[in-house]
Amino acid sequence: MKKLLLIFILSLIAVSNVMAAEEVKYTMVTKNKLYEIREYSDRLVIETKASDRGSSFRKLFKYISGDNKDKKEIKMTTPVTQTEKNGNMTMQFYIPAEFNESNVPGPNNSEVKVLNIKGGYYAA
Repeated sequence: MKKLLLIFILSLIAVSNVMAAEEVKYTMVTKNKLYEIREYSDRLVIETKASDRGSSFRKLFKYISGDNKDKKEIKMTTPVTQTEKNGNMTMQFYIPAEFNESNVPGPNNSEVKVLNIKGGYYAA
């Protein structure tokens, strides 16, 4: 069952990357063969914590599929990030640039949060 779920999640990620309408905007600061340093401006994300990756992805995917206060479908963007915060795995989907804090739909699921990520420098 876990193997089937993993295949399903990987398929969704592959399809969503193909369908991605936009990538988070950044300015390239420096690049070499091993890494690049990027400067990002402020950006909105939806975020959730979960014990396994599949449930995190499902919660966020439902939100962009219209399970939000405005029943609005939101295009998938890249990248999808997953990090550890306070001992919990956290997954984030970036919100397209057409949205800001005043027009982004609120989540129906209390485990999904809309956050403003402050800009800064990141290595990729």
